[in-house]
Amino acid sequence: MDMRLIEEGTHIAEKAHRFRTTLGAVNARIVVLAHFVGARLDTEGEVQQILDRSNPAFRQQVGQPNMHSGHAGRAAQRAWEELRGLIVLRCDLVKNALQALGLGLTYEVTSQVEQALARKGIKPGADGFHLQMQMDRIVGTNIDQSIP
Repeated sequence: MDMRLIEEGTHIAEKAHRFRTTLGAVNARIVVLAHFVGARLDTEGEVQQILDRSNPAFRQQVGQPNMHSGHAGRAAQRAWEELRGLIVLRCDLVKNALQALGLGLTYEVTSQVEQALARKGIKPGADGFHLQMQMDRIVGTNIDQSIP
């Protein structure tokens, strides 16, 4: 067997392991922050409102008291911003994984991460990872088409 193939396989396995570990930690933190601030991540629309800061929690009316006054309010504001940042980071992680690992391996790793959250009692979708459902459809379609 060619040593380059073995080294390449080891390199890909290491990338997949790093991706799994990082994505698991990011998704777990997203779940904690979403719970803390009371964010709903059940639909892509709700996640999009966080990404584009159109969620009411990001709005501040001039001259009116808001949830961001005082220490607790600042903590909530920071949590909303961290939640948004982690969702953006997750998008970048998945994009990079797709480029480095391909659809099949990225799908496998993201499925493992979602299953690990489910084993911890986290309901599907609580982390707002709707790309997993899209990948289920794409990979399922590709598998169905390959069966004669």
